[in-house]
Amino acid sequence: MGNRGSHARHDRFAIADAVGLGMIPTTIASCPSCGALHADLLAIRAAIRQAWIPGRPRDFLLSLDDAVRLRPPGWRRFLDAIGTSRDAVTRPLALSLTGLGLSGLLLTAIPAGSFGSAAGGQAAPVTPEVDVAGGPVSTMAAEERLVSPTDDDPLAGLSAALLAAGGAMFLLRRVAPRVGGVR
Repeated sequence: MGNRGSHARHDRFAIADAVGLGMIPTTIASCPSCGALHADLLAIRAAIRQAWIPGRPRDFLLSLDDAVRLRPPGWRRFLDAIGTSRDAVTRPLALSLTGLGLSGLLLTAIPAGSFGSAAGGQAAPVTPEVDVAGGPVSTMAAEERLVSPTDDDPLAGLSAALLAAGGAMFLLRRVAPRVGGVR
């Protein structure tokens, strides 16, 4: 039997490396403690390779029936998708409604006679009229009067409604994912 004191000076990491098919040190053959350590490490490696892998108590894969059962029904599926990457409807719809609303409001803000006239861009002549009280009042002819966007213009009302709908759709896209939460 070898000296116990000499085994304390042997390199145990070299013995462990020999289990991983490294270079086998000479101390394995000359020192019984090093040989026993090497044999124990080989037995542990063989036991781990042949260890029994426990079976799972159930299959964790979703079947098609499970996926259909877990999918939210009807309108809730559509509402859950708003504002997420699965949503392909509300962003283009919001952009379209907002664009139509802005362009309609811009069109109603432009005066009716500013697109050019037969007079070459000159101002319409002002005709003085006499008021019943006797004083002159300057007015424009009825067909030359400028129409403001506030004068019961259906295009202005429709444009404002489209702009509001587009803005509401953008707001819905921002708020919906936070309200629904992660499931």
